[in-house]
Amino acid sequence: MPNYLSYATSVWRGRRGGPVVRAAVSVALVVLVLARVDIRQSLEKLGEIHWTFIAAAVALQCLAWLISAFRWQVLLRHYGFAYRIPFLTVLYAATAFFSNFLPSTVGGDLYRFTVVTRGRPGTGAKALASIVLDRGVGLVSLMAMNAVVSLVLFSTVVRSNLLTVLAGAMTLGLLLLVFGYAQRARLSRLLDGWRGRPVVGRIHTFANAVGDLDNNLVAASAFVYSVVFVLLCSLLVWIFLIALGTPATFGQAVLVYTTATFAAMAPLTINGIGLLEAAYVALVYGTGGTAEVGLSLALLMRLTALGVSIPAGVFHLTAGRRGTEERS
Repeated sequence: MPNYLSYATSVWRGRRGGPVVRAAVSVALVVLVLARVDIRQSLEKLGEIHWTFIAAAVALQCLAWLISAFRWQVLLRHYGFAYRIPFLTVLYAATAFFSNFLPSTVGGDLYRFTVVTRGRPGTGAKALASIVLDRGVGLVSLMAMNAVVSLVLFSTVVRSNLLTVLAGAMTLGLLLLVFGYAQRARLSRLLDGWRGRPVVGRIHTFANAVGDLDNNLVAASAFVYSVVFVLLCSLLVWIFLIALGTPATFGQAVLVYTTATFAAMAPLTINGIGLLEAAYVALVYGTGGTAEVGLSLALLMRLTALGVSIPAGVFHLTAGRRGTEERS
C-alpha cells in the first residue's frame, strides 16, 4: 500500500501565504460580481420563492448526500472498512459543513479522514485512498455528464464562449483521466522519480490509489452512484431556476451545474467563494437567463447545502466527539 499520508500533508498543509492569496482572489471576485449584478433584484427574487421549492431542495440535497454515502461505502468496503449508511450520510453532511469554515476545498475531507481512522491505528493509508478515489470518481462522473450534455446541447454551448472553453476543458480532462486509468501502472512507475514535486506528487498519489482499485465492479458501482448524484444536484438547479422564473430545460440545468462545479474546483479561492458565484452568473446568462438569476441561484445552492449540513456539523462537534461513531 503506497504512503498516501504524504498526500495529506502536502495538500492540507498548503503553501506559505496561499490562504491569503486565495482570500484576496475571493474578495476580488465577489466585488466584481456585485459590481455587475443588481443585488437588490437578486434578493427580491429570493424573497419571491415559494416554500415548497425550498422543501423540495432540502429533500434533494439530503438524498444527494445519501447517494454519496453509498458511493463512499462501496470504496471503504474495498479497503476493509465497515461503516453503516446513516453514519456515513451524516459524516458527508458534516464534511460539507466544515468545508465552509476551513481554508481549502478539501479541508472537509481531512475531517472525514480523521473520523474514519479514529481508534484504527495503521489504517490511514487505506482511508485516504478511499477519499482520493471518492473525489476522483466524482470528478470523472461530472466530466462525463458534461461531455454528454454538451454534445446534445451543442448549439447552446457554442453560443457562449465560457461554456465552449469549460466544456472543452472538461472533455479533454475526461479523455486524459480515461487514458491515465488505462495506463495507471505505467504512469505510476513513470512518476516515481518526481514525487518530491507538489503537483506531480499528488498525481502520483492519485495514480497509486486508482491502481489499487483493481475491482471493476467496485469502480462501476461508485461511478453509477456518482452519476445519480450529479443528476440529483442538476435537478436541484433546475428546480431553483423554475422557482426563479427562468425557463430552462433539464439538460441546461445539468450543463450549468457541472460546468459551475468544475470551475469552482480551481484552487484559486477559499472554498470556491466568488468563483462559484461568478460561474453561475456567467453560465445562467450564457444560457438565456439574467445575471441576477445567476447570483440568486448561486446563493440558493450555497444556503441549501449550508442549512442542511448545520445539524450534522453540530452533531459532530458535540456527540460525535464523545465517540458515538456507529460501526457495523
